[in-house]
Amino acid sequence: MPGRRINLAQVLGVSKNGGWDRSDAAALVVQNEWKRLAQKHLHASSDTISSYIRSISIRKQGGRVFVELADPPPDRNGRRGALPNMMEQGLGPGGVGTEGAFDIRINVLKAKQSAAIPFDHTMESIKSLAMGGAAMNMSRAENVLSEVKGLLARHTERMEGSSRAATTDKGERLGAGHVPKRPGHVTDLLHGLVVHRKTHTDDNPDAGGPVFSTFRTISWKSKPWIHPGITARRIAGRVMNAMPRIMKDVYGD
Repeated sequence: MPGRRINLAQVLGVSKNGGWDRSDAAALVVQNEWKRLAQKHLHASSDTISSYIRSISIRKQGGRVFVELADPPPDRNGRRGALPNMMEQGLGPGGVGTEGAFDIRINVLKAKQSAAIPFDHTMESIKSLAMGGAAMNMSRAENVLSEVKGLLARHTERMEGSSRAATTDKGERLGAGHVPKRPGHVTDLLHGLVVHRKTHTDDNPDAGGPVFSTFRTISWKSKPWIHPGITARRIAGRVMNAMPRIMKDVYGD
């Protein structure tokens, strides 16, 4: 069962004498099949599926052709998240490649006593939280979005003319009570929402636009932060199962 890489030379039996031109064609077919199966079987948010699909790449090394799940390029916040790999192989108590619930503090804090964990939001995710899922509270959603748009407008006005690399504007945050608290939570998910900007770097040239974030403190003194884990999707295994058909498409009968 492949983890995150398919070696076409090994799977299809391609050699230098067998024609690398056709292995290039096979790589494209495998890549497209991988993307198709990901759309069908990931069962995740549109952003997660998009990140996963962007990570499916073709690489040549030492005369071999690989189709692999590479880490995606930096997002607008400059992070090179490994979420696609976690979705593929699972995430659990033993890290990537395992499954099951685990206490986030073990991985995040390590030797530290506490840390501030950022949670980024979009207008779409804020609206979804305010609507309350199946509750469909449109009136509350409209009020929350109006508040957030006000934060954004005032943030933009304060930051006009500042350096593109500037990140600070910590003077105004969304208050508590805009959405209901979830069971076991100290505060609601939008309490303390702030508008800020991520640092512009060579690796992240598109940074600098407004970002919505909340920050929550995690510590050894707090209750355990239990993550349910991520179930391995193993889309690469489904691609392997499709290899007989792919070989027929590329090489004929």
